[in-house]
Amino acid sequence: MNSSIEYISAGLILCLVLGFTSKYTSDMVDDRISMVQKNQGLTKVEKILDMLVLTEGSPRDWDNYPSNPDVLGLASISGSKMYQLSREKVLRLGSDSSFYISATEVRNLIGLSTNYFLSIRIQPLLNVSIQRLNMVDYQITVYNQWQSPVPNVEITAVYYSNQTISGLTESDIQAFLNDNIVESNVFYAQTNSLGLATLNLTSVSLPGCILVKAEELTSSCVSCWDLNTTNISSVKSQYIVSEIESTMGSVSGYNTETVYRNVEIDDLNYLIRFTLWSGG
Repeated sequence: MNSSIEYISAGLILCLVLGFTSKYTSDMVDDRISMVQKNQGLTKVEKILDMLVLTEGSPRDWDNYPSNPDVLGLASISGSKMYQLSREKVLRLGSDSSFYISATEVRNLIGLSTNYFLSIRIQPLLNVSIQRLNMVDYQITVYNQWQSPVPNVEITAVYYSNQTISGLTESDIQAFLNDNIVESNVFYAQTNSLGLATLNLTSVSLPGCILVKAEELTSSCVSCWDLNTTNISSVKSQYIVSEIESTMGSVSGYNTETVYRNVEIDDLNYLIRFTLWSGG
């Protein structure tokens, strides 16, 4: 009799131990599955972004046509290394483009289901702002992508009298980018520890426009400005990518994955941020 009770007790204890072990193992497996799914999600986002920036799309020269490509890719046909993008393809993502490709169309062209939403932002690695101090002095501030001031940035500025940025030709822009410019219109400066530099434009006549190149180590960026006697304004040029954002809305309240890549466009340096989130 006592032996039977002992066997029964031992059996109950064994069942409890196995039950707890099974529950613990199940929870551990569920956690690992969740972790793997999250990692796969991140990998998926990275693969999508790399597909966008490392492939040319189909047709390869789709930027020469007003219609949308069959497959979206932003890489330049003439690029000699990885992560070189086509300016014409990138500009198609901007809402001010005559042949605008919306974020919804981007989703369709990369083969995502309607359960996914995305956001793409392309911005210069160095951000330049200009403030007028007086009629001849202008203060330049250079920030990085984290909005921290950047010291020791070499500033080259070219002034075009009686011109606006929209009036500059592609040849004008390329001459500036290739340093093939008239010295009398060129001004130089370097940012201090606070990311500040001062340009003295005593010799110029207003109105006009100015191209500003900021160079720091291996990074090079350009911004465009129109000047007159009362103000200075940042403007876009169709020949230089300033900042592009294509988004399907706010990502607040959703699980998101965001990845970044450093890219080049016309030998200028940019950061592309790609965010993907699910509606369910």
